[in-house]
Amino acid sequence: MAGDDERIVYDDHTEEVKVTVSDNGDGTMTATAVYDEDGAVFVNNRFCTLTISKTVDGNMGDRTTAFPFTLTLTQNDEPYTAEIAAPEGIDDWTAAGEGVYTFTLSHGESLELLLPGGVAYEVTEDAPEDYEATVSITDADGAEIENAANAPTAAGSLDGDRSVSFTNTRESVVPTGAEMTALPTVIGVIAAALAGLGGLLLLRKRRASRS
Repeated sequence: MAGDDERIVYDDHTEEVKVTVSDNGDGTMTATAVYDEDGAVFVNNRFCTLTISKTVDGNMGDRTTAFPFTLTLTQNDEPYTAEIAAPEGIDDWTAAGEGVYTFTLSHGESLELLLPGGVAYEVTEDAPEDYEATVSITDADGAEIENAANAPTAAGSLDGDRSVSFTNTRESVVPTGAEMTALPTVIGVIAAALAGLGGLLLLRKRRASRS
C-alpha cells in the first residue's frame, strides 16, 4: 500500500501470487506461495533536491555579472531525458541536449531541482580566468561531500539532498613588504627632483629679469 510522502514515487503495479494449501495429514496444513519469474518486487523511488548557488567574493569581484553554467544529468549511465521545467527565478534556463541544460547565476542567486534518487549530476561553470573558482558540495545536514570532479566543475550522484556552492574570488593587488618599504624612498626622490627643478626654473627666471 502506497504511503503519503510527497517526495516518494510509489510503485503501484500489481503482482499475481498463487497460494497452494496442502493437508499434511496430521491436523496441520502447509501454504506455498508461487510467484512469477521475477518474484514480487516493488521499487519506490525517492526524489532529492539539487540546489546550485553562486557567490562572488573579493574586493574586485563583480556582483552584477551573470556567470554561465552547464548542467548534465544522467541515469544509469544514460542521459536523463525527463523534461525539466525552468526553476523558479531562472529566466534563461535552456535545454541544450538530452539531459543537458544551460543557465546563468549572479551573486546571491540559486536554483533548486527535484530529481529522482540515483540521478548523476555534473555542473560546470564557465569561470573567467581572472577569478579564483572554488566549489563545495554538502548534504542535507551540511556535511561536506567529496567532489567527483575539480573546480570549476561539481559532480556526484543523488543519494540524498545536495547543495552545490560555487564561489568566484577576485582581489586587487596591494603592495606589501619590500614594495611598501621602498615607497617612501621613491616618493622622497620624486619630491626632491621636483623641488630641484622648481628652484632651477626660479633661478633662470630671476637671471632673465636682471638682464
